[in-house]
Amino acid sequence: SDCYILVSGTSLRCPPCQKHRASLRSQLSRLKTAEADVAARVDPRSRTSFTTLTRDELVSRARQLSALQASTARKLANLKAKLSAAMESNGHIVDDETHVDLTTIVEQYSSVVASRHLPGSFPRVFWEQQLEAARQKDSRGIRWHPLIIKWAIYLHYRSSGAYDTLCSSGLLALPSQRTLRDYTHHFQAKIGFSEEVDKQLRDHPDVRDAEEWQRYVIVLLDEMHIREDLVYNKNTGALVGFANLGDVTDHLEQFERSLETAEPNLACPPLAKSMLAIMVRGVCTKLRLPYAQFTCVNLTGEQIYPLFWEAVFRVERCELKVIGATFDGASPNRRFLQL
Repeated sequence: SDCYILVSGTSLRCPPCQKHRASLRSQLSRLKTAEADVAARVDPRSRTSFTTLTRDELVSRARQLSALQASTARKLANLKAKLSAAMESNGHIVDDETHVDLTTIVEQYSSVVASRHLPGSFPRVFWEQQLEAARQKDSRGIRWHPLIIKWAIYLHYRSSGAYDTLCSSGLLALPSQRTLRDYTHHFQAKIGFSEEVDKQLRDHPDVRDAEEWQRYVIVLLDEMHIREDLVYNKNTGALVGFANLGDVTDHLEQFERSLETAEPNLACPPLAKSMLAIMVRGVCTKLRLPYAQFTCVNLTGEQIYPLFWEAVFRVERCELKVIGATFDGASPNRRFLQL
């Protein structure tokens, strides 16, 4: 308000403006920071929880999400139109004779692949499997090589959407998701320790063929929050989703609930809100195996204690040496450390 407006000589600012310049710049910086923070919170790709946003921020974020969805839909429609136009103008329907010619060319090129790549190598196996798939009239008649199965499982693990796109494009012949599911679900997942997992650990290449110094492992503990719900297991006919920390712990908790309720027979087990995962990892090897999982509500150090030492006992029974444990600084873990 005291600005001179006009300055004399070579001075760029009058004395009042020069006096208040630092405070004005700090106010401008705070304003820009606040605006940038709000813009980051309402960005459609932001991971900020909706519960922490104000009403105005929720409205702004909803509008941006709607605009992004509309823009994505327009881009998808344009790409589909361009692809359809390109197929109509440049596409050709391959008749049976041309298909035979193309297959013959591929078979002739197989000798070049065989000369450049050793038998059993992935490029050669991949070429042979694609050639066999081209010869089959029904995709269900293909017997996939273990290398292709492992590679397909890895691709599906990295991006299930990209794998579906490859399968539906017809560019490559790949195992179906049903085939991959049969391999990835070889062992039925269940809560608690499992003899099947112990056998898998003993038969692991890093364990079966390991030397003495390669048998040292670390047990990792981590608690993660899960969605509270019940699901039906069609294999066993059981409802999955209740808290399950082993027979002894479950019986003790059920006894405590029966003492707290007026009708002991109606003491229902609570639904799980989190899961305790136990993992085994090698110190000098690449061994990484999810070993066991337990559903729980409010985990305590007293509950972790017997589960950890049983895991150590079972892992060392598989001829491994547990030399350490890793977990975060949550209060149940600190209590377990004190015990």
